[in-house]
Amino acid sequence: VPTPHGSGLMLMYDDDRGNRLVMLTRRMQVDQDKPMVASDQHDIRGWSWASNGLGYSLVGAIGSKYLHTIADEIRSQI
Repeated sequence: VPTPHGSGLMLMYDDDRGNRLVMLTRRMQVDQDKPMVASDQHDIRGWSWASNGLGYSLVGAIGSKYLHTIADEIRSQI
């Protein structure tokens, strides 16, 4: 997908209960290594981090605790 910072990757996952998670990944110009931080706007929560020049964001309308667990699993597999 296009971003203001160049091309990116977007993955979407829908479960059988209608929950949707979206993961965005792009190259980072600044903050090439950044610890995981939470974000929350209304009913959408997210976790973002950067590692080795790539930035990652996982967002969804599920509980922050569950989203964090999934983000940690993704981070461990990258």
